[in-house]
Amino acid sequence: MYGVPKDLDLHRLRGVELHMIWVSRYDVQFVFYDSTRVMAMHELVVRRNGADISTWSSERGWSSPAFQELLHEMVISYGVPDEHTLTIQFGRGHELVIREHEDFESIQIIPTNPHVVL
Repeated sequence: MYGVPKDLDLHRLRGVELHMIWVSRYDVQFVFYDSTRVMAMHELVVRRNGADISTWSSERGWSSPAFQELLHEMVISYGVPDEHTLTIQFGRGHELVIREHEDFESIQIIPTNPHVVL
């Protein structure tokens, strides 16, 4: 993304639940029930009521399995506190903080795709 734009519009995620968390060695993907995916490839923090409960980085992986508390939580808001940070607030006091690397693209947002039924 090369910096998170202040006017980033993720309104379509409000009221949508987090369906899956895909974890690989070099990225984490958050897949929502509307099929939107948010991919982190640098650093992220999961908070509950303002306290860090799990962190992830591409170098260290997850600090604890508490990130799973986000599963099936509904998005209530989002924000861009600075040009390298995206926050997504969920119900029950959870927050996802995704930090972008200053030297390379490390956040991707893949919008909803229509489902194809064969």
